[in-house]
Amino acid sequence: MEQWTKDKISQFTHTANSQSAIGDDARHGVERNDPPKEPMPKSEAVALIRNLLKQWLEWKCEQQK
Repeated sequence: MEQWTKDKISQFTHTANSQSAIGDDARHGVERNDPPKEPMPKSEAVALIRNLLKQWLEWKCEQQK
């Protein structure tokens, strides 16, 4: 099971919130902070979310037994 580190969570949220980093896909339109120095690549963000969802679904299935 992959664990999210505080650094990965911070990189993910900072990138997701930054219009300068990802344009119109950002969660916020107005920047209150500088964009991340190393934005998380979209492919890595998608993989992290899929992994998190998969782990949660596996956990939910185990709870049903």
